[in-house]
Amino acid sequence: MRTGLLAKKLGMTRLFKEDGTHVPVTVLHLDQVQVVSTRTEETDGYTAVQLGWGTAKVKNVSKANKGHFARAKVEPKAKLAEFRVSPDALVETGATLSASNYTASGWTAGGGLEHMFMPHWSVFIEYDYLGFGTKTSTFTALPAGPTFPINTTQNVQMGLVGLNFRF
Repeated sequence: MRTGLLAKKLGMTRLFKEDGTHVPVTVLHLDQVQVVSTRTEETDGYTAVQLGWGTAKVKNVSKANKGHFARAKVEPKAKLAEFRVSPDALVETGATLSASNYTASGWTAGGGLEHMFMPHWSVFIEYDYLGFGTKTSTFTALPAGPTFPINTTQNVQMGLVGLNFRF
């Protein structure tokens, strides 16, 4: 299992193939994504990596996080997120992740409704579907045993319901 990646969506554009057709693409900004910390089964009870994105001013970072970043020997980050990974996918602390480490292609579809029921108040409902296709990998039962193909469907379905207050 691979680690996740933190990015900021800049927008959409399109790329043209050699035959003249175009493919819509999402443009993501990776801003100095580094591994800030790792969690191991022995010390924490699970395996994960903590990633930091962007840079933060030192005056805006709490004292506890200043020590956390200093221990990892990375500059303060604007965003932190933790991703559970398998033990073989642990990345060492301080490593910088780039777009060349990751490739994903797929499609999205979604829709939603919003209704204003009072001044400044509204409710909304939204549904999104992200499809990244099917990935085929092999599984070996024993070190010298037979191998089995495994098809993994990588799709995400999200539903959101919420209440908004507009100032």
